[in-house]
Amino acid sequence: MQHAPQSPPTAVPPSLRWLLAAAILANLLVLWTVPWLPMANLGLHVQAMDLATRYNDAQTGYRAWFVLAHPLDPGTLPLWCARLLPFLNPWTVARLLLSAYVIGLPLSVMALARAMERSPWLALFAAPLTWNALVNAGVLNHLIALPLLFWSLAMARTMATTGGARRGGLLTVTLILLYFCHLVSFGVGIVSVVFLFVWYRRDLWSLSRLWVVLPAVPLLLQLAFRRLVAAQNAAALHLNAPPVPTHTERLPTRMLLERLYDWTLLFFTDHVDYAVAGALLILWPILLLVGMYDVATTNRGLLDAKSFERRMFGRRQWTWARARRMWADGTLFTSAFDRRQLRWVNVQAWLTDHGLEALTVLWALLYLLLPTQYRGVPVVAELLPLPTLLLLGLWPRLHFTGWRIWLAVPLCAMALAYAWQVRAEFQTFSNSEVAGLPEQLADLPPGARFAYVEWARESAVTYKNPLRHLPTGVVAAQHGGLTDDNPATQPQAIVHFRKGLGSVKLQSDFWLDPALMEVDFVLLRSGTAPQAALQSARVEHVWHGGTWWLFRVQHSARERMKLVTVGGSGGLAAYGDCPRGAVLQGLVAQPAAHTVQSLVPLCLDLRTAKPAHTPPEAGSRLGTAPDGAAESQLLCPPGQYVVSLTGRADIFVNAIQVQCSPAPWPDAQFTLTPTRVIGGAGGKDFDVHCPDGMVGVGLQGRFGDVADQIGLACAELTTW
Repeated sequence: MQHAPQSPPTAVPPSLRWLLAAAILANLLVLWTVPWLPMANLGLHVQAMDLATRYNDAQTGYRAWFVLAHPLDPGTLPLWCARLLPFLNPWTVARLLLSAYVIGLPLSVMALARAMERSPWLALFAAPLTWNALVNAGVLNHLIALPLLFWSLAMARTMATTGGARRGGLLTVTLILLYFCHLVSFGVGIVSVVFLFVWYRRDLWSLSRLWVVLPAVPLLLQLAFRRLVAAQNAAALHLNAPPVPTHTERLPTRMLLERLYDWTLLFFTDHVDYAVAGALLILWPILLLVGMYDVATTNRGLLDAKSFERRMFGRRQWTWARARRMWADGTLFTSAFDRRQLRWVNVQAWLTDHGLEALTVLWALLYLLLPTQYRGVPVVAELLPLPTLLLLGLWPRLHFTGWRIWLAVPLCAMALAYAWQVRAEFQTFSNSEVAGLPEQLADLPPGARFAYVEWARESAVTYKNPLRHLPTGVVAAQHGGLTDDNPATQPQAIVHFRKGLGSVKLQSDFWLDPALMEVDFVLLRSGTAPQAALQSARVEHVWHGGTWWLFRVQHSARERMKLVTVGGSGGLAAYGDCPRGAVLQGLVAQPAAHTVQSLVPLCLDLRTAKPAHTPPEAGSRLGTAPDGAAESQLLCPPGQYVVSLTGRADIFVNAIQVQCSPAPWPDAQFTLTPTRVIGGAGGKDFDVHCPDGMVGVGLQGRFGDVADQIGLACAELTTW
């Protein structure tokens, strides 16, 4: 007679409680003792929470621009929390949600370990894995969903065999919370719960416990219905939702395998995370081998007659009475049929005993089969490697008793030491890369329109561009300003622009961008000085610190200009202004068939008598210029500058000529000096000239494939 299988003790010893509490406290200190967290998308979540909290505040302007998400949309749990805590800064609410993640992850992993009959000591794996690539990416919704996901698995495993209405109700609530955290996490949770119920079923009747997933079905149905009629909803709500891509993207399997580390532990550029990964890679096989030894020495997985009798209870071909009768008269296991039944039940027992491994394989297959992008959700499959790694950490079946308790020492050391190192890295990020930016942004006026331009996208501390959305969150939380980088610009957004409104992202040469006048301040991140922007009359340099450059848009500069235009209304608006203190000395024109294709202004600095631009690089090109196309320069003689543009135009600018003068137009002592004509035939003659006492200080127009409209910006020298 063989021994019944033995499981590792699942009771939580006091020593483990203290060690796990110490690891959690160390991770919480990281969250609350550093000024800024290197999380790429956290700024967008903060702005969304601020928008939900101060939606009706007149100073923010949120209500005039945005429409809040439907209350039954997935991903709205952080917004609910912000509304319930309106007296807290949204950055504080974000830290509270992250604290729930830091506390809940190891506790939920321990609950799953106990439900799967694994040692609770294995929950220490989750402590160092708390700091991972998903934290660096800043996917706040999925992070707070991870503990709920593991708790749902633990409850599903227990309920599959023991049932219980109370446990089923808790599981239902957990799944609903998963839906409001993250749609991908919810989908994985539903699939995993159904899988566990089927895998651990005692009989077909036990599958009736799947009622716990039914309350989540209406949420999916209403979501599908609203997405199918998204256009009608958008029109009814007067909102302008961003276009949602309908295509899916799946990377090759080889690339997915190569990117496994990128979506698990990859975090710091100095590769301190490699030390943790290496230690786990060495320790995990040791624990697995010791666990296999424990299983072998206790005959784990094989059934004796009494265990077989218990397995057969409730099945159709066997009844409890028949099993007791055959056991009493000694006829059990005497026939070949009985022996086959015993082998089959042993197979079933082995499968049941390896449900955790089967669930891990299921998640690995989902990672390989799911797309990396689906209907605008930029990260789908990438969310699975980390929870799969946590499941792998629960595979060892060893007893942490006797000398084996020393195997937990490296886990405890990693949990505490890595938290200390993470705090040091985060502090470096706050001091060197964020620097004094929040204090400067705090001085912006309430409701200011703000744009963020990145020339430098890399971080010296972490990967995944942790500064991508940080200024957005700072501006929103400080004074509710409107930014060109906000949650409404994202696919599957939880807020939307009102119909007819939107946000235009400034180009890298923002001081030349036609949309510049739609904002009040521009924040540039650049490792080098933006000389052209510093010389532009359209922006004023306000502050510089580290890699940050803050500019105030000079609306008054364009107001000081007199604009004279001619041509059609096609194309896009474009500006080409001279730097402050410089005047227009000429232009570079690119002719096309019967039209002018593009223009580049050439400016002269009156203070130094030197060209303000070295053509054609520094002057802003208005329009497009195909490679290899011929260009012609229309330049005023020395000591003269542009006071008029002449030529021919209709719906397009067909030809252009520059008129020069050494003094403000008109002046009786001087005659105009014309340059040659560039362009083709057609159109009507035009003459746009500066008013009395003004000179040309820039070009303006509308450009598509060709010049649709051209204008001359003029200003008085005394004010320019």
